[in-house]
Amino acid sequence: MTEEMDANASTVDDSKLVRSVCSATELLRKSELSLYDKNSKGKRMSGSLIRDSSQSSRKGSMVNMKLKNPHNRASLSQAAKAGSEALSICKNILNGIMDPVSDLVPKMNQEEQEDFAQHLLSFFSLHDKTRQLFEWVLSCEIASSRHYNLLFREDSIYKMIINRVLFGEMGTAYLTKILKPLMKSLKQSSKTRDDEAAKTRKTQAAVDVFLRNFVSESSFCPLEIRELVSLLQSKVDETHGSQVTDTPFGLNFIFFNWICPALVNPQKYNITTKKTIPSHLAIAYIRASKLLKDISTKAPRDEAMNVYIASNYPTMYSHFTSLIDRTIIDRKRTEGTNRTTLSKKREMEKSASGMMQDEGSMELFHFVESVVVQQKIGLP
Repeated sequence: MTEEMDANASTVDDSKLVRSVCSATELLRKSELSLYDKNSKGKRMSGSLIRDSSQSSRKGSMVNMKLKNPHNRASLSQAAKAGSEALSICKNILNGIMDPVSDLVPKMNQEEQEDFAQHLLSFFSLHDKTRQLFEWVLSCEIASSRHYNLLFREDSIYKMIINRVLFGEMGTAYLTKILKPLMKSLKQSSKTRDDEAAKTRKTQAAVDVFLRNFVSESSFCPLEIRELVSLLQSKVDETHGSQVTDTPFGLNFIFFNWICPALVNPQKYNITTKKTIPSHLAIAYIRASKLLKDISTKAPRDEAMNVYIASNYPTMYSHFTSLIDRTIIDRKRTEGTNRTTLSKKREMEKSASGMMQDEGSMELFHFVESVVVQQKIGLP
């Protein structure tokens, strides 16, 4: 009888432990643990953490199958701490402490890093802290590169975040605005049987069109991209000042990493909706892209082309310096913050509870928790 009671007690204890491990988020809810923004005067950063029930039940059944195996009991204590570990990581992120993020990233596969990059960018954008995120990204990337010309060459979460900024909705809208006139010029003028002289002449004419739009449409350049490039230029100057050439790295960066890739492959970056581009026109886009890169770097070419590059570089450089001007960026940032603050105040006045639901914080927490749980329990 006693043995039977002991066995029953053991079964109850095991089932309780299984339930607690399978419901890390529930335990956090019951403890009423919340994320708070250090600078928001105690404003709650995430409400009740609600997941899709079908997804939770599927995950729960998978965990149950894992934990009922006696050989997996050694991981129970680790699994039980997964939720609190995820919460701790998110609290550090809120406070600008990114070391736990750096430790977590190597444990993720590429797809998870892509998702994490999006969650981080969404979260920091939501709380007007993109500059803080950019500081971390640029510092880590520069520290891992031997030369500034190697920055953002290899795939990493830092490059993933940067690409999401450059080719996000606003970045793509701006690219479309400044590239469409160039593409239209080439479409109207380029012929399949053009000789080399005609190709050069038409390429230069199209680039002239681009440079005029590049300057005239400057007010539409997204503030986040201007701030990113400004910080990048400052950090490169500070870290690699003795190696830097006479053309700004930031200027090279926006053409080599942003504008020219979109021009060469406008379908990939949603600059055009056309499914196919005639081969002679695709080649014309590549020629224009190469010329823009040559101007941004003042690359030496033949005598005639050197004259063209030298005559257009000052316009490109002058516009670039205005784009990354800290005074202008800070003023626009202040204006944008004031409008955002007013908008949030109005939304809070409309809200019955006076509290704003922060989806960005919840999504970030859920993602980090899922990664930590997977690492702790070893789920596929």
